Amino acid sequence: MMEFFEHIPSHYRTGMLVAGLVILWLIEGVIPRIRFRNNRFRHAGTNLFFTLTTAVVNLGFAFMIVKAADWAAGERFGLLYLLGLPVWLHCLLAIMMMDLIGAYLVHLVQHKIAWMWHFHKIHHTDTAVDATTALRHHPVESVFAWRHCWWRSSP
Repeated sequence: MMEFFEHIPSHYRTGMLVAGLVILWLIEGVIPRIRFRNNRFRHAGTNLFFTLTTAVVNLGFAFMIVKAADWAAGERFGLLYLLGLPVWLHCLLAIMMMDLIGAYLVHLVQHKIAWMWHFHKIHHTDTAVDATTALRHHPVESVFAWRHCWWRSSP
């Protein structure tokens, strides 16, 4: 099992994410938290449009982040390498730091800076929150998160 998750192909991860989203969306159809005034499929389509445009932007950035991460690992560059941690703890802390800086702090800044809020508010203006709302982001938001990931891992 551990071997599978160490080398899990990207298409498996994507499949699990999509399957989870579809399962939750179907459960919401059977046991709705809210009753849709409009077409539920149109609502999901709008959110999935934002998801797909963001995914296209993220795909381009992903290659640059992987390149920077490979360089950082090869050169043993970064704060966590200075601590001489076991690999499992190094990975856990790296993921936690990436989530804190690349997701939470970027999200917080998007709420505080007016021009960034104009892009981010698309996520918060969904009038019928469902499983697809979590994926509703403006593609420009990826630039904010990417910039922080690249800055942390580039030479």
